[in-house]
Amino acid sequence: MKPLAEVLGRFVDIKDITSVREEAILNALTRTDTYYYDVPGWGHGKPFWIDISDIRLKNADGTENNSIRLGGTGDQEGLESDVSKGLKTSVPLCAVYIDPDPDVEYVVQLLDWFNRVKEFGRQGYKRLPVVPYFRDNPTEFQLTLQDAIDDFRAVANRGTGQKVITEKEILELLRKRFATYPLTGLKDRMVRYLTQLDLGLSGQEIKGKCNTVLRERERLGNIEYFSRKDAEDFNKNWWEEYSSEGKWDNKPSLVNASDSTRALRLWNQMMKYYVDTGEIFNFMSFHSGATQHADIDDGLKELKEELRDLQMTTIKYVNRYNHEFGADHVRPTWDHIGSIPQKIEDDGTKRTNWCGFQD
Repeated sequence: MKPLAEVLGRFVDIKDITSVREEAILNALTRTDTYYYDVPGWGHGKPFWIDISDIRLKNADGTENNSIRLGGTGDQEGLESDVSKGLKTSVPLCAVYIDPDPDVEYVVQLLDWFNRVKEFGRQGYKRLPVVPYFRDNPTEFQLTLQDAIDDFRAVANRGTGQKVITEKEILELLRKRFATYPLTGLKDRMVRYLTQLDLGLSGQEIKGKCNTVLRERERLGNIEYFSRKDAEDFNKNWWEEYSSEGKWDNKPSLVNASDSTRALRLWNQMMKYYVDTGEIFNFMSFHSGATQHADIDDGLKELKEELRDLQMTTIKYVNRYNHEFGADHVRPTWDHIGSIPQKIEDDGTKRTNWCGFQD
C-alpha cells in the first residue's frame, strides 16, 4: 500500500469539487490508518463529507476554543498558507462527535481543528471530510463526557500538523482531572493516566509532572507556594517597607531551605561578609518544596544546625592551622595526587604517569 502522500500529494484541492471527486478523495484517504486518531476511550466510524456550516464549534460552556488550551486555541503560524493549498494529507482528518442519545438534538460537535475549520470557512471552502468518533469502553479516568473530550483533544494535539500540547497545558489537564481524587494513591493514578494517553513523554517526565501536581494538592489550604522568583519579589518588597526601621543596614540575603547545598553556599557568603565588615550576616528563608508546616520548620532547623557545624569546623580548622603554620603564610592543607585516567589519545591509548594517574 502506498503512503497517503504518494496517492494524493501532501495537499489535495477540495474547494468546489464534485461529489464524485469527494468520494474518490475519501477512498484514497481511508486506504491508510493515518486518517484517524487512536485515543483511549474512543472509537471511530466511517468518514463522510459535511458542510462546514453544519459543524458546531461551540463547546458546552459556549466558547469556541479547544478546551485544553490555556488562554484559548490561539493562532497557528502558517495555517492560512496551509489551508490555501487545500486539505493537508499528512495529518488525521477533522474529528467530530455525534451524541448517540436519541433524545438529544442531532449535532455534529467539533473535537479538534478549531482554527483550521474557521480558516477553511474564511477562505471560501464549503465542505470538509470528517471522521465521527464515539465513546467506546471509557477509561477509569473518563467519568464524564467532558473528561473524554479533553483526553481526545490532548492526544490530537500531540502530533504532527498540530500546535503541540504544552507542559503547562498537561499540568492543567492533571489538575482538573484529579482535583477531587483523594491523595491516597494519587500519584500512581496520575502516572497511569498520562502513560495511557501517550503524549510523547518519557517515564521521568511523566513522574515529574505528577509530582508537581501532587505537591500542589498537598499544599492546598496548608502551605502557600513560593518559587525563587516569588521569594525574591517578597525580599525586595519587604526591604522597601522595613529598611527605614533602622534595624538592618543591608537588605538580607535569601536562602531556599529545601536546597541540599544551601548551607555550604551560604556559609561561604557569611565568612566573606564577616571578613570584610565584621558585621552579622542577615538572611531570610523560604522552602520551595514544602507541602506541610513541618517541612518548613524542619528545613530551617536543619539549615541552622548545618551552619553551626560548618562554623565549628571552620573555627577548629583555623585554630589548628595557626598552631601549625601561624597566620602569616597561606599553605594548602591538601594535595591533588592525580586524575583517574579518562583521556584517550588518537592511537586509542591512555597516557599515565608512574603511579597510574593522568596529569
